[in-house]
Amino acid sequence: MGGRPIPLAKLPFLLLLFGVACAEVPTLASRPARAPAAAGGGEFLVLRSADPVSILPAGEEGARPLASYEKTFRASRGSWVLVGPGGRAEIAFPDGSFVAASGSCALEVLGPGGGEDLLFRAASAERMTVALRGDARAALPGGALVSGDGARFVARSLGEGRVRVESRGSVPVRIRLGGDEVLLDGARSVDLPARGVPGGGGG
Repeated sequence: MGGRPIPLAKLPFLLLLFGVACAEVPTLASRPARAPAAAGGGEFLVLRSADPVSILPAGEEGARPLASYEKTFRASRGSWVLVGPGGRAEIAFPDGSFVAASGSCALEVLGPGGGEDLLFRAASAERMTVALRGDARAALPGGALVSGDGARFVARSLGEGRVRVESRGSVPVRIRLGGDEVLLDGARSVDLPARGVPGGGGG
C-alpha cells in the first residue's frame, strides 16, 4: 500500500486535559484531571540525549531540569518525562521496550506490568519512536492505544488536531481507539485525532 496514510474518520476519542509549556525548561501547566498513578512498582532508565529535558518525579509537584552532566536518570512509576523544543530523551523499560521522544513531548511513565500493561501515556508528542515487547501498550495523544509484541512505530504530530502513526517493522502495529481497531503492517501509516492536547491543535 506504500506509505500513504489511511484516514481513520468518525472515531470517538478521549480528551486528555493536560498542559505543557515549553520554554527553556519544559513544565506541566496543569495536572491531569484523573487520579495520578501510584508511585513505585519499578524504575525506568531515562537517557538525556539533548536539552532541554525535565523530570517530574511521582508524587511531587515540581519538575526539575536534568543538568548537563546528568546523562541518565532513574524514574519511578507515575513520573513525567518532559522534553522541550530541540530536546531528546529515551526511556528504557525492563521488558526491553523503549520510547525515544524528541521535540515538545510530555510522557507519564508507567512501565510494563500492572492491570493495563501500559508503558506510558503521552499528553503531547512532537515525535516519538516506540518499540513494544510482550503485552505492553502505549497511549498516544487523543487516547489511542497501540500494541504488538515486537512492533515498532513512529508517532508524530501533524498539527490541526492530528497525530500520524507509521509502522516501522515486520510486526503489525495494532491501534485501538474507542471501539474501533486498525492493523498496520509494512510501511503503512494512519492519521488519528489528537484534539484536546496542547500542540495538537484544536480543542
